[in-house]
Amino acid sequence: QTNYTPGSIAKKASSTNSEIYHPQALPTVDNHILTPLCAAIPHVDLMPGELDPSNYALPQRPMPSGLFPIARGFSSFNQVSNPYAVNVPLTDDDSNVNAGYDNDGNDDDNAYRLFLGSSGQNFDDVVKYSLSNGVFGVADRLDVAQRLLSWGHLAPTAPDTLGINIDK
Repeated sequence: QTNYTPGSIAKKASSTNSEIYHPQALPTVDNHILTPLCAAIPHVDLMPGELDPSNYALPQRPMPSGLFPIARGFSSFNQVSNPYAVNVPLTDDDSNVNAGYDNDGNDDDNAYRLFLGSSGQNFDDVVKYSLSNGVFGVADRLDVAQRLLSWGHLAPTAPDTLGINIDK
């Protein structure tokens, strides 16, 4: 599986320096990636990443809709923050799975799954500051995900080494 973000495509478009951002990549994302997705599926969430045109610190605000003039015309297109949590209703295909719950925590016909998404800055920071035999003993990114869930903390290295906005 390959994940594309506007920033990752723009980074790859650079011929001289991989850190230079190229706004010419945004029409490619809008025309060739987002538009076909929005036409084919009922809900498309676009989350900013590390190199995308959004604020640097977490949580990142959604990218401006003006960057995606074609995709924003679809009702299925939704710009979201980073990180982002969404309740996804279970489908009829999921009816035999009893891991979905309503908002009261009870089994229900209107059950959902809660998804929490992040573009990865928090994962990268934990990996960067963890020694394989150190305090955290992080083995890989899946291990990081499991540990973040068990710790109940999405960004344990913030604000020391990961930029965050602190609400007052």
